[in-house]
Amino acid sequence: ECAPFARWGCLSTPGASVAMGDASLEGFGGQDMGVEWRRGTLNIGDFAFAPVNFGVVRSSVGLGGTQAIYLGLVRDRQPRVRPTLLEQTDVRALQFDFPRERMILARRPLLTRQDAIPLVDLRRLGAPI
Repeated sequence: ECAPFARWGCLSTPGASVAMGDASLEGFGGQDMGVEWRRGTLNIGDFAFAPVNFGVVRSSVGLGGTQAIYLGLVRDRQPRVRPTLLEQTDVRALQFDFPRERMILARRPLLTRQDAIPLVDLRRLGAPI
């Protein structure tokens, strides 16, 4: 059953994943989250990814931040950080349609170099992702 803070959904398909016997306290979005780590199939829209490691939030303690859930929508990370969702997939691009509240995944780039906005890689300065 979903906890009250599980606004965006829950792990609800029996047998879709197996526990990895690992749990941790993760801090993001201004909160501490108790996370159970699992391995299995992840379905997002028309995409199915398997096997992937992912976290299932089991508890939440708000610390005054945005109460955001970390989904791993980055590809590159420091070695000390668990694998991100995107690095475990063949997704090459994301597109956000905010008015329709949709996220589009693509296996090919959606922009040309002229259209892309360069990002700064903060890992060189110690950022985890």
